[in-house]
Amino acid sequence: MRNKGISLIEMVLVMAIIGIIFTLSIKFNNNKIDDFLLCSTGKVIKSYIEVAKEMSLKEQSSYKLVFSEKNNTIKIKERNFNPKVIDHIKINDRIKFIHNGIKILEFNSNGNSGYFNIVIKNKNNKKIEIKVLPVTNEVKVEDIK
Repeated sequence: MRNKGISLIEMVLVMAIIGIIFTLSIKFNNNKIDDFLLCSTGKVIKSYIEVAKEMSLKEQSSYKLVFSEKNNTIKIKERNFNPKVIDHIKINDRIKFIHNGIKILEFNSNGNSGYFNIVIKNKNNKKIEIKVLPVTNEVKVEDIK
């Protein structure tokens, strides 16, 4: 029996093991990407809420944020008879809103709003809740277990 290198069976086994490891690493990385997108989207929504609050304080005018589940967008609008869109963003399609019946957050000219919450989730069904607390108008981003 001569040993001139590796056999075809050995080569196929090594390729199969490499393929399995590669497949598992891709699945693991996609989950991590979805988790990162969820976390960063929560932070973006928080900063958008804070921008609308600061605009209402600075300009002594009322503003509202419109969360659209259908278009997966957030818009900052003036709150008057002919509302002008001040700014808007499109949320990544891998992240979805779960509306609990509330879609609009309004700030009056003093920068105050009532209680507001919205939940977002990723494709792994991990969820984050963004809350605006009454009186203090503190914005909190929390994981939902």
